[in-house]
Amino acid sequence: MADLIHDIDVLQGADIAETVAFLAAVPRHVNLTEITILPTAQAV
Repeated sequence: MADLIHDIDVLQGADIAETVAFLAAVPRHVNLTEITILPTAQAV
């Protein structure tokens, strides 16, 4: 797996932070009950 990290675009901490910032910015009347974050080029 360590070799794969150099070949694909894996999730970074900044990706999660951007999502958290989005969640904090939604209007109060929006109810987000679940967020799933998955990489696009990484086998899960």
